[in-house]
Amino acid sequence: RSLVDHEGSLTEINIWSKKNLDLDQASDYLKKTRDYFESNNYKTVYAQKDWSNPILVKKNLPGIRFVNPDKTVVVEVDPRGQGSVYNVFITFYNYEWFLKKARGEE
Repeated sequence: RSLVDHEGSLTEINIWSKKNLDLDQASDYLKKTRDYFESNNYKTVYAQKDWSNPILVKKNLPGIRFVNPDKTVVVEVDPRGQGSVYNVFITFYNYEWFLKKARGEE
């Protein structure tokens, strides 16, 4: 689902790469995405060791996570796929909802 709500409020928006990517394209896309968010003053709050290598990213964890300067949005960037076909997913979360969910309060 692209738009996710909780109790009538939008909590999550998912977008993904427009076309299938090969391994090198996916890695490049991930690096450019990080550059974009950091150039807009988003703070990297979590990154796997191999966040930009789709083959080595642990599937049960986000690849990399950012928070916007106002602390209203959490962004997760994940490569998904296998073999020679990948997509990059970017999920935007409401910051307060995300914290409650992480704490088990939701």
